[in-house]
Amino acid sequence: MAADKKSSEPILINLGKAKSKEIKALKRGEGKLMEKLQQVIAEVESQMADELGDKTIVPLVVLYSKKKKRSRSGIFSKLLDV
Repeated sequence: MAADKKSSEPILINLGKAKSKEIKALKRGEGKLMEKLQQVIAEVESQMADELGDKTIVPLVVLYSKKKKRSRSGIFSKLLDV
C-alpha cells in the first residue's frame, strides 16, 4: 500500500532577512511576513489545484540565524598575535 501513495516534494520558501519585530509578528500570525506566506500558499494552491484535490497546505516555518564568530579578545589573543 505504501507504494500506492503519492508523496510530493516540500515547497521551500525563503522570506529573506527579517527584523526581530517582523518575526514576532509572524509568530502571532500577523505582519508582512505572514502576508507574504499567505500569498505564496495561495499561489501554490492555484498552481497545484489538480494535485491537491481536497487536501490543504500546512506551512512549516523555520527561523534561523547564523552564529557569529567568536572574536579573539582578551589576554590570550595578545599572546597569539606575537
